[in-house]
This record gives sequence, C-alpha cells and structure tokens, in this order.
Amino acid sequence: MENFIGEIILESLNSKSILRPFAPFQIKERIVEMPEEAEKTWHVYRYKIPMQDLTPLLSSLEKGLVNGEWYIHFFSEKNNQLFVVLKNKTFKISKVKDSSWDQMIEYGEKVGCGRRWTENIPVSFSK
Repeated sequence: MENFIGEIILESLNSKSILRPFAPFQIKERIVEMPEEAEKTWHVYRYKIPMQDLTPLLSSLEKGLVNGEWYIHFFSEKNNQLFVVLKNKTFKISKVKDSSWDQMIEYGEKVGCGRRWTENIPVSFSK
C-alpha cells in the first residue's frame, strides 16, 4: 500500500469542515508562529494517508483553499510522486524538482501563490 504524507494549514482553508474526511489519517498537530506572514499563527495538521483515500479528497482541498499564498502538498513515502494542490487545481509531479514543476509554478503565480513557496516544496518533514 502506497502512503502519502502531507500537511494542511488550517488557515489556508475556507472551512475547517473540509478536514473531517482526513481525521482518521491525522498523525500530528502543531502550532507555528509566522511573524513575517499575514496570518501570524498557523495550525498545522500532518496526515499519512493511502493513495486510494487521498485522490478523491484532493478536489475538495483545491476548492476549499482561500485566496492568497497557499498550497497543500502530499508526497509518496516510497515513490517519486508529489501532489501539489493550488486554488482550483491539483498537480501530480515528480518529488525531485524537474521540468514537471514548471506548469505548477506558473499556475501558482496566476492564483497568487508566489514562487517563494512553489519553487521549494519540501518532500520530507522533521519528526
């Protein structure tokens, strides 16, 4: 079974109710102070979710993102796969930055998610 790891920042969503289907897969929760950002405090939820459960939920995430510099991503624990969710669109790309990222980065700029975020998407998390 292929699992994907990802984090969702509560402040990036229009409604917390979007997270209900993710609840069984939550493995960590933390609060991060971001003094340089418009939203100064982020509530971050980490999930470990099988691909067959993740893919149907991606469209609710892309529709539920608020406007601004937000994205959500999930990466495979075993394979070179990365899902990047931006406002109204999800990209399936390589975990290793290559030309597959170009369209996602360009789209991110169109929807207000700047290159500072889309060019440096982490594919590992500290414990």
